[in-house]
Amino acid sequence: MLEVQLIGAALTFLRDQVNAHLQEGKTDSGQPLVVFIEGDKIDPLNIQSGRVNILVVNIEEEREMRGANPYYDSYKQRINPDIPLTISALFIARFNDYPTSWNYLTDIIRFFQTHPVLKKADNQAPSPNNMPDGIESLRCEMISLNFQQQNEVWGALKITQHPALLYKIKLITLRDPQPQSSEKTKDIIVKLMDKEKAEVIDTMIDSNTT
Repeated sequence: MLEVQLIGAALTFLRDQVNAHLQEGKTDSGQPLVVFIEGDKIDPLNIQSGRVNILVVNIEEEREMRGANPYYDSYKQRINPDIPLTISALFIARFNDYPTSWNYLTDIIRFFQTHPVLKKADNQAPSPNNMPDGIESLRCEMISLNFQQQNEVWGALKITQHPALLYKIKLITLRDPQPQSSEKTKDIIVKLMDKEKAEVIDTMIDSNTT
């Protein structure tokens, strides 16, 4: 199912969009400016030099936007409610020249200023640069941390504080990958009803024998 890869696909799309913006008008060196933290170098955390590194620091469910009950689609399949997710992504800039780090972060702020919502284009042809299937939009919001919160974040990462921005990427929705057919659902309901009837009968028998 496409949804199984949804988080990784969303992050890859976000990385590519920001990278294209930062490299716009610059000579293509063949090396991306925006990269993910290397998965096998997380402990201790390795921040690549000469790059803007993306690190996911939290994922949370938007509970107020989640449906309370399962529903049935047009194929009469029983589907559990979607799970709206928010990803907190840290953009960490590490360059030898300290002001350069902040210049790249400023460009990222400008990108999200003009693209606060990344949307799926209508009738777009399949392309690695397009929004992944299963995602309609990504809402990007910069989060400001106070001094205590900054200390907690960098303390948890166990590294020295770097120039960085924290963004919340909202409305990545995970859908039920295994909807149940109406017949299967009916069988489950019948079994539950039979169980309840049996328990009622047992209770009646117990009360009559006492």
